[in-house]
Amino acid sequence: VGLGRAVAVEMPREIGRFENTIEVTGGAPMVDVTSTVSGLSVDSDELLGSVPVQREVTNIALLAPGTHAPPSFWNQASTYGIFTPEQGFASFSGSSIGENNYQVNGLNVSSFRHMLGSTFVPMEFVEDVQVKSGGYQAEYGRATGGVISMLTKSGTNSFRGSVSAYFEPEALQEQEPDTFEYNNQDESRDRLEGNVSFGGPILRDKLFFFAFARYVDTSLVEMYSTTADLHATTDPYWGAKIDWNITQSHRIEGTYLSDAVDVEFTRWDYDSEVREIGDVRGTGIRSRGGENVILKYTGVLTDAFLLSAQAGRNEFDRHNFTEGDQCPYARDYRDEVTVNLGCWVRSSQGDNWDVRNAYRLDLDWFVASHEFRAGADYERNESWSDTQYSGGVGYFYYINGDERNDPSTYMFPDQPWDLEIARIRYYQRGGLYPVNSSAAYIQDSWQALTDLTVNLGLRWERYENKNSLGETFIETSDQWAPRIGVIWDVSGRGSSKLFASAGLYHLPVASVTNALTAGGVFIDDRYYTFDAEINTDGSPSAVGEELRSYVDNGTVPDPKATISENFEPMSQTEIILGYEQVLGSVWTIGVRGVARWFNQIIEDYTIDTGLWETYGVECLNPDLVSTGGYCFNTGWRLGNPGRDFEGWYDLDGDGELDRVNISAEDMGYPLSLIHI
Repeated sequence: VGLGRAVAVEMPREIGRFENTIEVTGGAPMVDVTSTVSGLSVDSDELLGSVPVQREVTNIALLAPGTHAPPSFWNQASTYGIFTPEQGFASFSGSSIGENNYQVNGLNVSSFRHMLGSTFVPMEFVEDVQVKSGGYQAEYGRATGGVISMLTKSGTNSFRGSVSAYFEPEALQEQEPDTFEYNNQDESRDRLEGNVSFGGPILRDKLFFFAFARYVDTSLVEMYSTTADLHATTDPYWGAKIDWNITQSHRIEGTYLSDAVDVEFTRWDYDSEVREIGDVRGTGIRSRGGENVILKYTGVLTDAFLLSAQAGRNEFDRHNFTEGDQCPYARDYRDEVTVNLGCWVRSSQGDNWDVRNAYRLDLDWFVASHEFRAGADYERNESWSDTQYSGGVGYFYYINGDERNDPSTYMFPDQPWDLEIARIRYYQRGGLYPVNSSAAYIQDSWQALTDLTVNLGLRWERYENKNSLGETFIETSDQWAPRIGVIWDVSGRGSSKLFASAGLYHLPVASVTNALTAGGVFIDDRYYTFDAEINTDGSPSAVGEELRSYVDNGTVPDPKATISENFEPMSQTEIILGYEQVLGSVWTIGVRGVARWFNQIIEDYTIDTGLWETYGVECLNPDLVSTGGYCFNTGWRLGNPGRDFEGWYDLDGDGELDRVNISAEDMGYPLSLIHI
C-alpha cells in the first residue's frame, strides 16, 4: 500500500476447493472518494522510470496542479548560499516558498530557521512521495502552503539493489543570456552523480535492511560585477533503514540519513567590463546539512486499535569558513564601480547550526463507519547564531553626495557634496535561540452514507520563541484549526466525486526572528571625514572629524520592546470546491477552485509613524529625515500590520518603557497587506 493511497484488494477463492496459493491483486483507485486532499501520490521508482523529471523531490511536487517554482529561488546559485546544494523550492496554490512542511517517515525535517527547504533526501532512498497542496487533514500543520511527505525504502524478503550514474557536462548546456548586471555567458556548470543501493533480509520475515550511498561531484562558476565564485562539492550522502517485525502485530523502524556536505568555495577578482578573471581573493568552505535519526514503533493493539510512537533528531550545519576570515571587510563606494579592498573573501563569518528533537504519538481507532485518528507531538528546536564582519570590523568609504546639489540626498546635508567619508563599523550578533513547538489533533473519516463521506478534524498548536537569555518573547497558545471536508460519490461506483473542504491553517515564527529581533547585538558605528591613504588591508591610515556615531553594547532587548502585545498568530483560511471524473480506463479529469486568504500575518515593522501621529515623538517628525536629525531604527516591532498596536516604547527618554496604544489608522499600514 503506497503512502497516502487507498488500495482495493480482491481475494478470489472457489468454494469447496483448497488452494495452496492465494493470488492478491489490486490497485490504487483512480478517484479516491474518501478524501478532499489536493495533490498527488507517486512511487518514485515508477515515476522516474517513465517521466523525465529531475531527481529531486521538489520536481515531483511540481507535477501536482497548482504548484509553481519561483525562478529566483530555483537555481543552484541560490541554494549554495544558506541551503543544501541542489535543493529546489515550490509554491503551492499561491503561497510563498516559506510556508511548506517537509516530512521523512513522519519526522518533520523542514527548516525552522528560515522556513525555506528541508533536509535533502536523495531519490535512491525514497520509496513514495505524497504531495498535499490543499485540503489536508488536521494531522498536518505548521504550514499554510503544501506538505511534501516522503517514505523511505525498506528491505524485503528479496534482495534488491541498483547502481546508477548521471553526467551533465558543460559542453551540452546552453548558457542563459547576459543581464544588465551579470555576464551569465561566462558562467559554467559540470555535474557527475553516482548512486548505489542494496537491501534485503537479515532474518526472513523478521529483520530487514536497506542502505544507499550517493556521490556527487559538481562545479559551478558564477559571475558578479567584481568577483567570480566557484562552488564545488565532492561529498557523499548516505543512509540506511532497519525494520524489525517483533511479532505480527509489533514493528520497530530505525532510519539514519546524512546530508552533511562541504561546499568548497573559491573567489577571484573579476573585471566584468573586459570579462577577465583576475587573482584569487581566497578560498573557503560552506558546511551544510547534517545527521538525521528516526526511531519509530508501530503496534496493532486490537483488531480496531493501532498505536505508533516516534522520536527523531534533525541537524543542520551552517558554518562558513574562508582563508580571509581574519581580513577586515572593506569596500570603496566613491566611484561608480564599487571596489573591494583588502583580502577578505566573504563579508561575514560565523558559526551557525540548527538542531530539532521531535517526539510524536498517533492513535487509530476503527469503529463502525468511523475511522478516528488522534495524536500529539512536541519539538524542541535550537538555533545557534554567531555572526560578525570578516576580521571583526568593516571599513567603508563614500562621497557625501553628488553634483545635483540636493541636500536631501546627502548622507550629511550640512556638509559639502564632495566630502569624502570613512565609516568604521564593528558588528557582532550571537546566542542560542530555543523554539518550543507543540501540537495535538483529532480527526474522523465518517462514512455517513454509502456514497457520502464526511471528514472532520480539529488541530491545536502552540509555540514559544525565546531570546538568547532563555526568556520568552513570543508565545502563542490555543491556536485552534478546524478542518471539514465532504465527498459525494456521484456515480456510486467510485468513478466520480464532488467534494468541498474548508479549513484554518497556522504558520510558526521562524527562529531567524529570534536572532534578528531578540538577540544581543554589539554595534559600534562611526562616520568620519577622510583625507588620507587606505592601508593594504582596507583600513584608513587616518581619519578626521567624527560626524556621527551609534553604539549598542550588545544588551539583549527587553521582550516588551520587541513585540506587539496584542498580536495574533499567523493564520490562513482555505476553501476548496472540486469535481473529479474517470474517463475510460486510464484517464481522470477534474476541476477545482481554491480560495485562500490570510486572517493575520506577522511581520517586523516600524511603529515610528504611529508614534509621531499619536504621541508626537519629536525625533520621529518626518520633516527631520532630510536634516539628519531623524532617529532611525528605534521603533521596530513584531506585530500584525493593519491592526492596532498595543505595546511599549520609551516616550520620554528616561530609559523606562512606557505603555503605548496606536490605532491602525495612525500606524499607516493598509489592511490589504493581510490578504492574498
